[in-house]
Amino acid sequence: MQLLQLISQRYFHGLFCFSYYRVFEKKSVPRDLKINGVYDAAFIQRRMVGLIGEELRDPSQADSLVTAWGKIYKTEIIKKNKIAFVDTKVIGTEDALFNIQYLEFVNKVNVLNVSLYNYFKVNNGSLTNLYKPYLFQQWKTLYQKTSEIISNKNIDFQKALSNRIALSIIGLGLNETFSDLPFYAKIKKISVILHDPIYIKAYQNLDMKYFPLHWKLFFSLAKSKNALGVLSLSYIMNFLIKK
Repeated sequence: MQLLQLISQRYFHGLFCFSYYRVFEKKSVPRDLKINGVYDAAFIQRRMVGLIGEELRDPSQADSLVTAWGKIYKTEIIKKNKIAFVDTKVIGTEDALFNIQYLEFVNKVNVLNVSLYNYFKVNNGSLTNLYKPYLFQQWKTLYQKTSEIISNKNIDFQKALSNRIALSIIGLGLNETFSDLPFYAKIKKISVILHDPIYIKAYQNLDMKYFPLHWKLFFSLAKSKNALGVLSLSYIMNFLIKK
């Protein structure tokens, strides 16, 4: 309660972001947001669109700021500007687009790099319950809607969106590991993604010089449209995440 009072009375500029713990079956890992303090809304908005430059050293940061449950919003801003979540059935994930829209109406953002929330990533059911069969098309819709919002913004926003599209193959690859389809069918689905014109353009423009060696390997396989390699590394990632 004291924290909320402090935020509302003195430091709250329109959006307050905080970190969280990622709680797995055998471990709890704090999410380091890499930033802490008060920032221009344009910078945070661009970060939510995607990573650029040295931020690419850690691709896992792509979605570290987008969670709606890691935020405190001003209700009046939401109501006045009629900001609403788009159904996940349409865009796959609702938080990023909502925040990008919200930040159109904010000047400053508070970021507290302290974990104040437990995000449980433990699944007690079948792994196939995690599989999202339409995620590829849903995310393409998300990128189109994001592109419309940032169409008049600077080149950093365009680079960020292009990088987000390229980095999304990580999530799409992991998604296929949850499927109960035969292995060859999963390879075929990854191949369709890697041959999609939007993804081809994103990979061609992806600057890999900041990547650690394992990410260079992963995205080199993606650039060469090696679906078997991408899927195999996705299984390795899935195993390491659960370990």
